[in-house]
Amino acid sequence: MRLPPISLGDGLTVQDVFAGASHVCAQFTDNRLKCWGEGNSGALGSGNNGDLGKTVSTMGNNLPFVDLGSNLSVKNLRSGSSRAMASCVILNTGRVKYWGFNIYGGLGLGDVKNRGNDANEMGNYLPIVNLK
Repeated sequence: MRLPPISLGDGLTVQDVFAGASHVCAQFTDNRLKCWGEGNSGALGSGNNGDLGKTVSTMGNNLPFVDLGSNLSVKNLRSGSSRAMASCVILNTGRVKYWGFNIYGGLGLGDVKNRGNDANEMGNYLPIVNLK
């Protein structure tokens, strides 16, 4: 039995994929990003707690791109572990943004607030992680 292809949108070519504990993110050849799966902790970066991918109507062209901020795109996808309910990208600038589950401070933002599951937490609102 063959598995059907996953519809991520017209005209997009996947370059890289990250599978977390309960979500998946795909980087495209144009260095944009889409994530689907469990949205509870913000790992999808969708700005709410809704799950994406349970129905066909939430996939394909209806699946939103993750907003990383003005003039920012994905260089590489990364994560600390396959159990993490968080997503991490190395940006085209060489800097890092991390969002999702943060109860233990694992996002490196100096607090324990989840990011990506409320309005105004992604894009330019999501801080760069200071690795210095």
